[in-house]
Amino acid sequence: MATAKHVHAKKFSTGRFFATRHEDTMWSGWHGPHPTEESAREAASEAPPAPPDVVPEPIYLVKNGHTLGYVQPEAPNSFNVLHGSPLLGGHDWKNGPVAFGPSDKLVPATLDDFKRFRVSPPPGLFTPAVAP
Repeated sequence: MATAKHVHAKKFSTGRFFATRHEDTMWSGWHGPHPTEESAREAASEAPPAPPDVVPEPIYLVKNGHTLGYVQPEAPNSFNVLHGSPLLGGHDWKNGPVAFGPSDKLVPATLDDFKRFRVSPPPGLFTPAVAP
């Protein structure tokens, strides 16, 4: 089997172009086989599945009266911090999610909690969603 030669144009940082020749086994700096129509079709058929239509809503909670955050249904052991009161010993959101245990007091967040921690609640959390 004879190998076909390809000519590729490349651009210098100065804006000038130059041409390089590559064998079938070389392709734009990749040291693998040249892609074929068949491999392109296989890659297209292995597309990731579509996301689900319904995304579960997070549960907004106040931890020990000093930290406002939420728990995702996919990760029920992780408390994601929205805001914490440093005066009361709250967690900082920049440190990432925190763990919680049986000794922690978790209560559902109210609109007053969002106001107290100066966090905007997500649209439709405390008011019914309006259909367009």
